[in-house]
Amino acid sequence: MAIWTWIVIKIKKVKKFKTDAIFKKKFLTSDKNNYTINISSFSSIDEAKKLIIDEKIVKNSFVFNYGDEKEWTKVMYGVFTSYDEANDALEKLDNIKEKYEPIIELLDSKQKLYYKYNTYNPLVEIKKEVIKEEPKVVTNEVEGDFKETFLNAPANTFSINLATLLDEVSVRRFEKRYKNKIKFFIFKFGADTTYYKVMTGVFNSKSEAYDSIENLDDRLKQNKPRVENVQIKQKLYFKYNKNNIEQDNIVEVE
Repeated sequence: MAIWTWIVIKIKKVKKFKTDAIFKKKFLTSDKNNYTINISSFSSIDEAKKLIIDEKIVKNSFVFNYGDEKEWTKVMYGVFTSYDEANDALEKLDNIKEKYEPIIELLDSKQKLYYKYNTYNPLVEIKKEVIKEEPKVVTNEVEGDFKETFLNAPANTFSINLATLLDEVSVRRFEKRYKNKIKFFIFKFGADTTYYKVMTGVFNSKSEAYDSIENLDDRLKQNKPRVENVQIKQKLYFKYNKNNIEQDNIVEVE
């Protein structure tokens, strides 16, 4: 059996809240004539943190402090090439629109606000300490280019529950067999015993999802895949994977 080996890395723990490093770079280096969504300002970093985690917008949000004593925390969402594109994205943020008053702005204004109170060097990467090299068989998640799409899908859409896998060997076997055939997302769940859930597809209606099942590989059909509201498995993921949110690309809020 093949043994998967890689270098384990450790990011230095800090007490400050962390925001996505890749999106931070995109926000601060994109064309100033692009658009963004100004969600709100907070007097507490904890309020900002709760918002982006509860609304599952960590990957596309940028949180930064500003003010003479950096007493305020700004939450921005997305970078868009046109006002219409930004407006389409805003229309999907139903919960945020109910609780706050998000507005669409030119990116330039918030880039200037950030640089007024902060500095940024896009060439400086997150420093990671190499600890040791050790064998490992499986990670907690197998994305298949589908994780972000699935976790950010609207609550009223549907997805296909392909299978429940019982162990790590089954996860790797599934990945090897189907990674070039379909887009899927595998994540762990379970309190006392760990299982692995396989999800595929995001559909606007149940009928679209059922049509997609008809086109699946016969071997997958043998698992009797089910059509479910996407929110059910999103909740299942976040129930058992709270500590995995945005662990790969994180930096301090300055």
